[in-house]
Amino acid sequence: MGMDIIDEVHIARKQYLDGSIPTGFQRTAIVGLNGSLPFKGRDLTITHVSIEEDSCREVKDRGHRIVWRTDRLGMPLTETVTGPELVTPEEVRDAILLCGLVARSTGRVRTGIGASRQDVNVSVRGGQRVEIKGVPKAGYAVKLVHNEAVRQSNLLKFRDELHRRGMRTPEDLKLMPFDVTDIFTDADLGFMRRAIQGGGKIFAARFDGGLGLAQFPTQPDTMFLDELSGRIRVIACLDEPPIVLSGSLMPEFADKHKYIERLRKRLRIGENDDYFLVFGPEADCRTAVEEIRCVSSTR
Repeated sequence: MGMDIIDEVHIARKQYLDGSIPTGFQRTAIVGLNGSLPFKGRDLTITHVSIEEDSCREVKDRGHRIVWRTDRLGMPLTETVTGPELVTPEEVRDAILLCGLVARSTGRVRTGIGASRQDVNVSVRGGQRVEIKGVPKAGYAVKLVHNEAVRQSNLLKFRDELHRRGMRTPEDLKLMPFDVTDIFTDADLGFMRRAIQGGGKIFAARFDGGLGLAQFPTQPDTMFLDELSGRIRVIACLDEPPIVLSGSLMPEFADKHKYIERLRKRLRIGENDDYFLVFGPEADCRTAVEEIRCVSSTR
């Protein structure tokens, strides 16, 4: 790759806070800088190549407990980092294949499914960089990059809609939490019943001026409520579907109208307001409500 080879290799520690490396850090060392590869009639910048250790792989994630498998822990990896010069999903795929072929040409790397994985950074104009971790096949990158670009573009439109409704700063976004367990104690909804029987709670968050935002499309077959569900599952450890509900997307159940009227009265829902419902351990529910506020306000 025509790189400047490092004269003296220093082992650095990259923090890993998800538990996938028991030490809490990944050992990594840069070995080459400032390279390039011929790519589609131009040079593709290779900012650096490093050697590092692999982490555990996750096999189960339920509640506050994650199970890791250690069969690949500590395995040596090389990492090739390209410059931010790929402009289409197809170019991302082709660059992955090119870097893989260069590594394979040395005869010093493993081959086969999972031997090569890609972390793909995606951004659109006006948005922020998002990293897609561990893409196992180059062909998968095309759809993943496309959908993430669509998602970021739609989230920018979501931000503009928040601004149009007067929500320009985190302080403008009002989400009031309420313990509404007593309202749903005898409701014919299995997931709520299980939460209550397990000693949990049902919390509602009134979203002032948020009518219809839960249904805002972000990706193909995905809406903003799905974005919230994913974040709440990771941050608040609530993982029983549907994880989070909105007033505009409540499921059908016996005497639904009666329960919804009680809820709207308790929350003092206005004609332009919406609400979210979460259920589970009280501390996790409170974390979930705060996460809803944070996700909405940072868009």
